[in-house]
Amino acid sequence: MLNILIVGCGNIGKRHLFSLNNSKHKINIKVLEKDIKKIKLFKKINKGFTGYIKNYSEIDRNTALLLICTKAYKREKIIKSVLKYCNPKFMILEKIPFQKMTAYREILNLCKKRKIKTWVNFPFRYQSYYKFLKKIIFKNNKFFSMIVLLSKSDDLFSSGIHFFDLFLHKIEKDLKIEYMEVLKKNNDYNGTYTGRFVFSSKNRTIAVLNSKSKFQQQMHIFGSYHNLKINFFSNKGDPWKNPKVNIYKKNKNIGNFKHLWQSQLTSLYLKDIKLKGKCLLPTLQESYKCNDLIIDAFKKKLKVYLKNSLCPIT
Repeated sequence: MLNILIVGCGNIGKRHLFSLNNSKHKINIKVLEKDIKKIKLFKKINKGFTGYIKNYSEIDRNTALLLICTKAYKREKIIKSVLKYCNPKFMILEKIPFQKMTAYREILNLCKKRKIKTWVNFPFRYQSYYKFLKKIIFKNNKFFSMIVLLSKSDDLFSSGIHFFDLFLHKIEKDLKIEYMEVLKKNNDYNGTYTGRFVFSSKNRTIAVLNSKSKFQQQMHIFGSYHNLKINFFSNKGDPWKNPKVNIYKKNKNIGNFKHLWQSQLTSLYLKDIKLKGKCLLPTLQESYKCNDLIIDAFKKKLKVYLKNSLCPIT
């Protein structure tokens, strides 16, 4: 029996729980949330689930896996509080992990000291099309450029960050922001941002921008050996119900894949962790450079929009 604690029951927390409830493994799940309104909403979606706790003192000391789903600016304090009451073997944090690099270093060192294997929830690595693309892109291409076209309603940062993760396992020290242009649709912290940003290094360039498309996302990859086009959510009808991903090379279809949502992915993390003691998500150490770049660049470019200097990704 694996004891799991989900900290925070917002949008991502409920998706983790939904996925874990469909797991075939023997697990015991608890959800830590102090906000009664969130718990009531959570209960409507996860009917029959009763494992709610409100205080740190109620945490099971035998908790093995932590899923931290709180806002990034609260995360350091919450992790330290939770770890006073349990000694987990594994932990998964939402992206971006922290709003300050001092907090990032603090928790990174704490996890090393406590020997907690920690990952960041960039779920692209569990998509079958990502595994397919990774083999093509990094096997032969000495360099490549990637252009990501989001739909017109996608948030530039919370959607674009998934594509930025394609750099993580091949990230280079000279990767930096080249250009950023941002528009905001409303003035509150949770407002939607549109626009474009470009990061580049000696051998890599990634550009993310909003297109005029209502639903579909596209990715174009130009490499030293391959030119590819990837269509996301390309199926007819409602693209969210049965999302498809198609990959083309010189206008020839070379792969068709199904896109998995978070409510389908967390159980896959669990399977790997139980069987292998690890998973495909980038580690906290791996994600350090990416987090540093994002925090530094976005804060400098978005001062006029940011409330309390908070990065808008999480």
